[in-house]
Amino acid sequence: MIAAALAPLLEGGDGILLFGELGGGKTTFVRGLVRGLAHPDPREVASPTFAIHHRYEGGRLPVDHLDLYRLEGVEDALAWQGVLDPLDDPAAVSLVEWPERLPWSPDGLVLELHLARGEGETQRRLRPVFVGARGERIAAVWPANVGPT
Repeated sequence: MIAAALAPLLEGGDGILLFGELGGGKTTFVRGLVRGLAHPDPREVASPTFAIHHRYEGGRLPVDHLDLYRLEGVEDALAWQGVLDPLDDPAAVSLVEWPERLPWSPDGLVLELHLARGEGETQRRLRPVFVGARGERIAAVWPANVGPT
């Protein structure tokens, strides 16, 4: 799985934005990444649509998983004061579903991943956009260590 292969390349403070439609595989990607970071039970990964934020600890790096689907805009994000604080944790990897609702881009952003349904029920197409110097270092090893997009 691509997400599990990406996990060893990540460092604390890295951020990944996950774009895609409902059912596009965003939470499944997070589950694979958590598995790749050796979390004790990646099956516990679930969509945080109603909670907005889940934190997964116990693996090589903590993972902050945010789902901003329910936020309507900047005003909503500001009203939920503190809900975006996990994006500033230099020790954790942050993954954000529905990032178009963010009022700003996270400082540690290394990857924007665009997911779309593939031909089969479980197939997905991925289009990575690497950001910044860290993103470029990940891009340099993406084909060899992560597999095709």
